[in-house]
Amino acid sequence: MASMAALLTVRPFCRADQAQAQAIYSKTWSGMRFSHVSEAVFSFGGLVLLTAATIAADLVLVAATRAWNLNAGSLVCLRCCAPVLGGLPVVLVLTCYSQLCTWMFIDESMALGVGSLHAHCSSSESSSDPELAVRRKCWVVESKAAHEDAEQRLIGFIVVRTSTADAEEQWLCPRNRKRDDSRQRHGLAVVEWLVVDEDFQRKGAARMLLKTAEAHCRSLPDRLGRNFYGHLRLVVSSCSVDAILFYKQMGFFTEQASSCSWFGSQEFHIAKYLDQDEQK
Repeated sequence: MASMAALLTVRPFCRADQAQAQAIYSKTWSGMRFSHVSEAVFSFGGLVLLTAATIAADLVLVAATRAWNLNAGSLVCLRCCAPVLGGLPVVLVLTCYSQLCTWMFIDESMALGVGSLHAHCSSSESSSDPELAVRRKCWVVESKAAHEDAEQRLIGFIVVRTSTADAEEQWLCPRNRKRDDSRQRHGLAVVEWLVVDEDFQRKGAARMLLKTAEAHCRSLPDRLGRNFYGHLRLVVSSCSVDAILFYKQMGFFTEQASSCSWFGSQEFHIAKYLDQDEQK
């Protein structure tokens, strides 16, 4: 485990950080397999599969008992094993399903930008006007032990995308939010990725990264000098229980939750006010 005496510092991302950032991302999401499996098993779909498999196993045991001419006592003992015999394959299938989903999610994220963060952030539209530009910024957080000879180690990163007021409206419209023409139009600020090495979580690293992103968004005014970004938004999965609690502590609120899938997965669209006028 990481030393409690570690010193944390935040700085902009550079090309040399790519390998460490990619390794942290893969390690963090791979470590969430248990959350995915438990969510799937205890979901509506998982319970239906467990019930159906148990009933099927029970019927097979009854048929086998009759075929083998076993007595009533043997039948009772065998039927007590039906939940195990029926449930074990379901748990194994859901475990494989969860593992496959995790691998696919990691591969998709790598293709979307985590696999090349420098190129991902450099691909943004270049413009000095925040009302017209689409920009991505990436910061990393490093940990260094208290003693002088210790080396700094990258333990997390954050990627934030800031874009136009039109993008903000496109984000809101599918969520049944209507734009108030009497109020200032704000741009869209979204946390694309926020990842901290699991060995260094709950030590303030994510808080430092998020505060850095908030300060960056507040530093980008519109043409009249007002805060152009009224909210900082992101999407979080229901299996990331610790992340959901963390964001609530940081002042985020749920704008909308997607409907649950058969296997319990759900996405929460959450936001935090950056402009005090928006909060009123």
